[in-house]
Amino acid sequence: MSTFTGLSDQPPDVILVLVLHLASDPDRRLRDVINLAFASKSLLSSVTGLDVFWTNWSRTVFGRPRETETVLPLWSGWSYFSGRMRRRFHLCRAMHALLFRHPAPTYLMSGHDIPTLLAAEAGHGVELPECLWDLWRVYDGHSNKSSRGIFQGAHMLRLQEALERLSSHRPGPCMGGPPGTDMEPGPLMPFTTGPPYYPCGFYTADPQGRVWLTSSKVSWYVADTLTEMVRLAMTGELAEKRGIVLAASTPVTG
Repeated sequence: MSTFTGLSDQPPDVILVLVLHLASDPDRRLRDVINLAFASKSLLSSVTGLDVFWTNWSRTVFGRPRETETVLPLWSGWSYFSGRMRRRFHLCRAMHALLFRHPAPTYLMSGHDIPTLLAAEAGHGVELPECLWDLWRVYDGHSNKSSRGIFQGAHMLRLQEALERLSSHRPGPCMGGPPGTDMEPGPLMPFTTGPPYYPCGFYTADPQGRVWLTSSKVSWYVADTLTEMVRLAMTGELAEKRGIVLAASTPVTG
């Protein structure tokens, strides 16, 4: 029987006080809040309906609500928080699997804390795409560029490298997106070096989290999410995408 049995009929104010008490314990934090939410349908509705609480937790975990300013009119604070946590979990799991399967030793530096990421954004006047924020929270790129890059030869950039290259990176027009893809994706943030035989390019992410392989000539759509790109690297399909870009970028002679 759940520890929280009997609380389903309590008014919202009582539930809020209990949630704040549970979340204040540094050793338990959200674990008991989630257990409370799933104790019954009534409690699930009460706990997930605490928009301000979940928005504040988005600040705690992700640095700030980020997209919640525009999302909250359509999504609840809980929907954003749980969805973001789910996307981050899938990205981290895919990265762990990629590193485990990588045939050569990898030298990825440890990621950054939230104040460092916020300071980097403020210092360069940019807002990192959600997926890259989550990636650089865990890893800070290759420390040894002599090792084979994890993205089928492409090396993950360290945060400072990526920000420095952003100022001089002028990607070409976007091509190759699926039907309905916005071909004006906004600023493209580089996060890897170019793959082998395409050293002038970068893998980049747009504000929506889609991945593009870019150079000064063309920006070619690769994947709808960074997690999908990581999975393409595991299956070898990322090389097929690279081949399409190389063929499209090579001038025809004769």
